[in-house]
Amino acid sequence: MSTHESLSTTHAPSTFADRAASAVLLVRQAYAALALAPRKQTASQRRHGLKFRKGVEPSIRTVAHLSDQYGIVVPGKPTSEMRASLARAESLRTVRTALAGALAAVDAALFEEQGDAYGTALTLYGMLKKVGHRHLEIRAVLAPVAAFFSYRHPKRAEESEKDAAQRTGSEGASPAL
Repeated sequence: MSTHESLSTTHAPSTFADRAASAVLLVRQAYAALALAPRKQTASQRRHGLKFRKGVEPSIRTVAHLSDQYGIVVPGKPTSEMRASLARAESLRTVRTALAGALAAVDAALFEEQGDAYGTALTLYGMLKKVGHRHLEIRAVLAPVAAFFSYRHPKRAEESEKDAAQRTGSEGASPAL
């Protein structure tokens, strides 16, 4: 039984984690369907490689047609191979567009869900911190969390100290009459 068949015969995933796992499986299947060899390009290879100019497709087709019509070929590089590369590039562009849209949606959802979880955690932390003054067990378990939440980037900590000094200095001064 193929993976596609196993997906269609099983029941729909019930939790979001199940749906996410199914989506990962589908992405892996899509990658396998493309049968792309893993390729890593260095920055130098990208910089020195030929760049596909926007709008060049009609020119490539014209060059291929003229090559076939007049029998001009590049040794070791038949025109049919060029046409096949162009067709694969066009197909990959379609796949890339679909993946980019999906990735943008996933990134937006990820940002929103992480922010929601973090905001709720900050609120709960504040509440637990207050309860921790009376319950030593909560205070002990919360200690590593408190260390995490109290961290300030050195630059931000310096700014906070300056702001506090300014507030203290302005509060102690008597108003000018």
